[in-house]
Amino acid sequence: MTSPWKRGGWTASPRPVRSAGGASTGRYAEGNALFLKSLLGMIAAEGLRSTSIEPAALRAWYRRRVTEVDAGRLGLVVHQLDLLACRKD
Repeated sequence: MTSPWKRGGWTASPRPVRSAGGASTGRYAEGNALFLKSLLGMIAAEGLRSTSIEPAALRAWYRRRVTEVDAGRLGLVVHQLDLLACRKD
């Protein structure tokens, strides 16, 4: 499996592929689609525990995002920032 880690961050984006009709879709590296769907599932599950988020809207958001993963059109880029600060008194 290809690791999504790249120099202090994550990239889980599909590689562009042109279809016969000219539409741009993508193909994920092994495991990245599963990773994205798992992350979306965790976000949706936590959102459903909240009373401040409308469940129907959250379910619609989740379905749209999973459909985008299935179509090879959703990506994720996360950068890790390590900061060190000293407070002056």
